[in-house]
Amino acid sequence: MANLQHLEVTKECAVAEFKFSRRRINEIVSAVGVLENLAQFALKPDTERQLRELTKLRIDGTYDYDAEAQRAVWQIAYRTAPETTTGRKVVSASHIKSVAEVLTNIVRDGGLDDGSGIVKPLGELIHASVIEETHERMLQRKLLASGEEQGRTSATQAPPRRQR
Repeated sequence: MANLQHLEVTKECAVAEFKFSRRRINEIVSAVGVLENLAQFALKPDTERQLRELTKLRIDGTYDYDAEAQRAVWQIAYRTAPETTTGRKVVSASHIKSVAEVLTNIVRDGGLDDGSGIVKPLGELIHASVIEETHERMLQRKLLASGEEQGRTSATQAPPRRQR
């Protein structure tokens, strides 16, 4: 309770001192909360506009932000962001908003359209993805192993004779 009272006093001081509106103070406090939530990541949002999109994230329709969803949206947005020619990621606020909307729809609908027009439950899609990924990795290992086996076989064989 003391922290909440302290926060209210601090907000009132900021309104008086910096001539910020109460709404603006709340935006700043929310942005700081998102930064604290993303502390585990090496790369964090570097603009307030990016943070603002994450503060709006209300997966379950309540007014409480969903910390786990914020982390998921930031990770997905960062990983899928376009890169500059120098390889720097460009994570725009609109990209974050787009990722957040997709995630919100997936949670709301209880699944994801796999391209067939039918929403499939996430468990079913995750199960299929794990099977597919496992199959691909097993195939890669087989190919790697057969390549190593070929390398061993050719190393033990005498080199072909040159014809003159």
